[in-house]
Amino acid sequence: MGLRVFALHCHPRSSLLLHLCTKAKTLAEAKQVHAHMLLTGILRIPSVETKLLNLYVKCGSLPDARLAFDNMTKGDVFPWNVMIGGYVKHGETREALELYHQMQKVSSTNPDNYTYSSVLNACARLASLSEGKLIYDEIISKGCEMDVIVENALINMFMKCGSIEDARRVFDKMCERNLVSWTAMVSGYAQGGFADEALRMFYEMQGEDVKANYVTVASVLPACAQLSDLQQGKEIHGYIIRRGLDLGIVVGNALIDMYAKCGSIGSAQKVFDKMLQRDVVSWNVAIAGYAQNGRFDECMELFRKMQCAGLKIDVITWNTLITAYAQNGYGDQTLELFQQMQLRGVKPNSITIASVLSACAAVSALQEGKRIHDLVNRSECKSDICVGNALIDM
Repeated sequence: MGLRVFALHCHPRSSLLLHLCTKAKTLAEAKQVHAHMLLTGILRIPSVETKLLNLYVKCGSLPDARLAFDNMTKGDVFPWNVMIGGYVKHGETREALELYHQMQKVSSTNPDNYTYSSVLNACARLASLSEGKLIYDEIISKGCEMDVIVENALINMFMKCGSIEDARRVFDKMCERNLVSWTAMVSGYAQGGFADEALRMFYEMQGEDVKANYVTVASVLPACAQLSDLQQGKEIHGYIIRRGLDLGIVVGNALIDMYAKCGSIGSAQKVFDKMLQRDVVSWNVAIAGYAQNGRFDECMELFRKMQCAGLKIDVITWNTLITAYAQNGYGDQTLELFQQMQLRGVKPNSITIASVLSACAAVSALQEGKRIHDLVNRSECKSDICVGNALIDM
């Protein structure tokens, strides 16, 4: 209401409306600003149009943003960047790429580094290596001078698409590397299963006197877990303490997972206890740690504490328990947990179904197996290979 009163009682100048665009926080306020622009007749000023477009993107109203975009003059690259970047930010990656291709066809405006970084991030999220390579080829063919942001986006895209050698080539050719560059390489190696390379890159980064942040350490700790290398994990934990990095949720969860997978469940519990804030993932990782180490009593105790804490228990939590019990031959307990899961209204997925079917086979629970088979036929799991194999084995 304050924004509306302010707008209606002031002289309609573009500078005022630009100011209102920066002050508006909600979609309702954005629409008030838009209406005032229409009333005053200054909407066709390019700087005002772009600010309005950015405002709709900031409020998360992409349909309104696109309508404003389609109706505005596009004399330079900024409107395209705002709309493409908005699509990427809000997860509409396919729309971002379609708009980029439209820009190539209908506009004489050339993409800039911001455009390229946005569409490369879209390719990364879609894991579309072919589209990412086409954009990279375009950058090279046009002789564009890439900045570090575009190069980092290229590394991220290649890593997310599984093209690790291409990512490394981009990294090796970089004239300037920053923390994001190193972290993208560490994370990409770890996520791609190249744990040794992830650790080597992490220590090479230290040698270059680049200080890791919480994202870097949370990315390298899974490499220690993959190798079951407790000593390396402890060294990185020590680095976290020496650097004074905050034991937030992301780092805490990574430490719990690393210690649990390295068999040091006591250390995992200590980290869990020290965390000032925990999310559902924190509990899931700790529960999985106890289950992986065969500590089922502690596993169920932690599960009960999680319920008492009032957290919403999702399918991942249930799968952690159900899979652990099924894999360790506790068929009856597996079926009991599955029953509880259904009573809580949590929808099972293919991982749940495959584990429960294996439990049915283990305890010769044919009737329960048939009931679950009927459930499979009514669900999206019927085409899943693991579920199909579990049905055959049952």
